[in-house]
Amino acid sequence: MADEKYSLIALLFADRATRAEGGKANLHGVFQALISEEYPAQHENMAVFFKFTVPRGTSSVPVRLKITRPNGAKEWIPQLNIPVADRFAEGILNIQGFLFYEKGDHVFSLYVEDNCIAKYIIEANIGTPIRSPEDDYIH
Repeated sequence: MADEKYSLIALLFADRATRAEGGKANLHGVFQALISEEYPAQHENMAVFFKFTVPRGTSSVPVRLKITRPNGAKEWIPQLNIPVADRFAEGILNIQGFLFYEKGDHVFSLYVEDNCIAKYIIEANIGTPIRSPEDDYIH
């Protein structure tokens, strides 16, 4: 899966991601599963954090996210051009109001150019959701 040109450092999904004053990424509520009493279920805000190395001399790279639903349907998040600093490309993609149409594995594939460098699976299940007292997110 990984391409020799790019080396994945991190691919994580969270309820929220912010940047600290010095530029560090802060992830809040990293998750890999969603529990809902029924489907479709909406996650109000998902933050996708990614970081990977790139070849020397690269100034920016095109990044896309492919979503494969449990029924096999595929969707693409539009391409983003990510700037490179010191051979590292890093980004936070905020997805507002993402719908999980059905229970099962939702596979998120991170593409750089035409190369899939990582996959992240979010398992959607039936159950009683856990809600954070300070947030209104389904977990």
